[in-house]
Amino acid sequence: MHITLQRTDLAFALDASNGKNKVQLDASLAAGGQENGFRPMELFLVSLAACSSIDILSILYKQKQQIEDYSVAVEGIRASTTPAVFTNITITLQLKGIIATEKIERAILLTQTKYCSVIQMLNSDTTVSFSYTLLA
Repeated sequence: MHITLQRTDLAFALDASNGKNKVQLDASLAAGGQENGFRPMELFLVSLAACSSIDILSILYKQKQQIEDYSVAVEGIRASTTPAVFTNITITLQLKGIIATEKIERAILLTQTKYCSVIQMLNSDTTVSFSYTLLA
């Protein structure tokens, strides 16, 4: 895996690339940026949500669940001191389809404890919790 970053202005705006795709990053206004892209900690939440979502969806597909729609909201609470690491992260899933709740709960458990590499990278001081809504 190889990622490059290229500064795109005279402040903090960056383009990250894996050779095929780009993501824009920037610092907050308070830090001197222009907020013309994701802040790094926001992108971490994106990575966490995407990693766990791919795992959960894969598990549900293997369990022959009929998923019509899927979305995720992530909220991270950061420490008030530097380094301002996440002290709590909540991932809320919304699913629609013919999906058994026990299958959702099993998929969440497996992504938390076994499959999601991003969750496994978090240190023990960070709590990652999930909730879900199964839409009719």
